[in-house]
Amino acid sequence: MAYAVLAGMRPEHGLFAGLGACVAYPFFSTSPAIAIGPASLQAILMAETALGAGLAPQDSGDDYNEARYLEVAARTCLLIGLWQLGLGLFRFGALIKFLSKPVLKGFHFGVAITTGSSQLARILGIRGLPSRNRAIMMWWDVGSNLLRAHVESVLFSAACLGSFFILEWVKTFLLSLPIVKR
Repeated sequence: MAYAVLAGMRPEHGLFAGLGACVAYPFFSTSPAIAIGPASLQAILMAETALGAGLAPQDSGDDYNEARYLEVAARTCLLIGLWQLGLGLFRFGALIKFLSKPVLKGFHFGVAITTGSSQLARILGIRGLPSRNRAIMMWWDVGSNLLRAHVESVLFSAACLGSFFILEWVKTFLLSLPIVKR
């Protein structure tokens, strides 16, 4: 559901899209340890495709044409699926071995920055910001509208992030004890 919001759609669209992957996975799976479903990069690319087609995401405050947005999303997903199927049939996955680890880490870092930046306004409870396709512009929009932040959203987000870091520290501490085995 979060990826649907990240892609500029309503959360229920992500819920229904995830169901399709769960139904198809047992028939096409090669491993029980592979995660299924969309990823943040695919959601960001979907939003970028819609912006490129002149469509505004759902919560941007701009004119939102849901039927057209969903049509572009469905066509994009179909084309991506066909593209991935073709790449898989011709074993293009072996090319990933030629990418160095720093390149992959940089790619993942870039996706993390873009995903985090796109969620910043939601974390602060700021609504109605224009749609942006660059992280630096999103930070500028949030910074210039910081006084409009919803206090309860900020406090709840801070509590969630704080608990995440505290639990991560507790896990690291417990694993460092000699009586705890992995």
